[in-house]
Amino acid sequence: MKFETYYQEYCNEVHKALGCYLYWRLINSRAHEDKALLRALNRTPLSWILTKHSLQVTLFMTLGRVFDIDGDSFSIDDLLKTCIEEIQSFSKEKLRERRLAESDDQVEPEWMPDFILRADEIEQVDFQKLRSEVGKHRRIFEENYKPIRHKLFAHSDKEHLEDRSSLWSSTNIGELESILWFLYDLQQTLFDAYNNGKRPFLKGRKPNFDFYEDDFGRLLDQIKGT
Repeated sequence: MKFETYYQEYCNEVHKALGCYLYWRLINSRAHEDKALLRALNRTPLSWILTKHSLQVTLFMTLGRVFDIDGDSFSIDDLLKTCIEEIQSFSKEKLRERRLAESDDQVEPEWMPDFILRADEIEQVDFQKLRSEVGKHRRIFEENYKPIRHKLFAHSDKEHLEDRSSLWSSTNIGELESILWFLYDLQQTLFDAYNNGKRPFLKGRKPNFDFYEDDFGRLLDQIKGT
């Protein structure tokens, strides 16, 4: 079944993109607010310049893969196309089989009939509607962020060697975050459709910031304390 393979790959890409962005954001915000941390970072400035650059490169390269239109490479389009092609995987019967397989003794639990009864009848059109949302966010990426990926990170465009600011002028943090939050929202939407039988509606979900920032914050605290 392609869906499970493609969905896991998509989750990995979203996790990388979110991690890179949120770590980059936390370094900047904490260094601005915490003078002791800023002094600690400035003791090894080259390390942190390279760290922040690496986070940016990984973020932009990952987003490029997600929105890639090369038919030979996996992208968000392949994920939704597979949902449509494997629509039977989202049927109530398949949902029941998956939930039953999770049971150690393979005996249907008491809650199963009601759970299946309340599940939605998911149709191909539900996933087709999501394609338009992908298209909106892809257009933003291609207009404002893909040029940075191609001309600064994937290649060294000769036209922008002396002045790279023009490529960044069309970007803003809110716009970039809207792309990232959308990718996460889609990930959770597909999870609920496949595992809980919920019709795939985007709900504006945002990632668990604490999950990322607690981890990154502990590292920055250790650096400040050394």
